[in-house]
Amino acid sequence: RRHATLADFYIGSVNGIAETGEIVIASATGSQIPAYAYTGRNVIWVVGAQKIVPNLDAAIRRVRDYAYPREDLHMKQLYGPQVGSLIGKILIFEKESPLVQRNIQLLLVKEVLGF
Repeated sequence: RRHATLADFYIGSVNGIAETGEIVIASATGSQIPAYAYTGRNVIWVVGAQKIVPNLDAAIRRVRDYAYPREDLHMKQLYGPQVGSLIGKILIFEKESPLVQRNIQLLLVKEVLGF
């Protein structure tokens, strides 16, 4: 886990993008959060445009009411009814400090990707 936080590149996605600028990421374990929040020098998020919502409250509701139930069902279908998902940690990404030298890119795709 420690070595994973020091990789030069991280590719992933997010759960909600608010038109007001915030990005919301939910995680069961939090494994991607250190890289997204701080350690990743190059972070690339590939995100379906369906994840854009009007504001931060809507982005958090999207996580809890839309993405999480679908991920939970997906996990139960893969691993059995006793193994679901959970929201263990939520990261709200607002902006990067100008003092931190990182390359964060968000690629919006005009198709449904993920939940």
